[in-house]
Amino acid sequence: MRTQIEKLSYDKLRTFHQKIFKALLSKAMMRKVFTVLLIVLIAGSIVWYFKESSVGTTQNPKLPSKGGYYLTGDSRIYLINASAKFGYYDRDLWGQVKKGDKCVIISGTIRNDYDRDYYVPLSAVLYNSKGEKVGIVVQPERPDHFTVVYLEGGKVGTFKLYVFCNDSVVDYEVFIPFEPSEIPPP
Repeated sequence: MRTQIEKLSYDKLRTFHQKIFKALLSKAMMRKVFTVLLIVLIAGSIVWYFKESSVGTTQNPKLPSKGGYYLTGDSRIYLINASAKFGYYDRDLWGQVKKGDKCVIISGTIRNDYDRDYYVPLSAVLYNSKGEKVGIVVQPERPDHFTVVYLEGGKVGTFKLYVFCNDSVVDYEVFIPFEPSEIPPP
């Protein structure tokens, strides 16, 4: 009789273990499916974030990087590097651009090779595929068509130019619109 009870208990235990194994197996499969879906969701969110949050950039062709030369004639202001990307203005500015207008954002680094400290004005021009000049600098911080970087003699500084444009742009040029000065422009 004991063997029959043991056999009955063994059968129940075996059935119980099979049910638990099936439940664990399906939970493990569910975990795997959930994990894969979570990874896909996170990866998709990261791709979307970097695509959308690059502060108004668009998916236009890449503009060339610049640098390794002195700006404008016999100037001693050296353009170390500059890069440009397409974007949009995030607000209305100076009655010249409206929020959402297309622009090219040029960021770069310059060096003052003069012995004196200077306020360095910087501007830019854009070129379309025909080599025609297009666009106009419209900066958030000032209503004129340039930005100003204060640089001590021999030091390096960064700049950012926003150039309003409606045409397709294939190239750009950063330049000094007037002589650097020891006194800031108005």
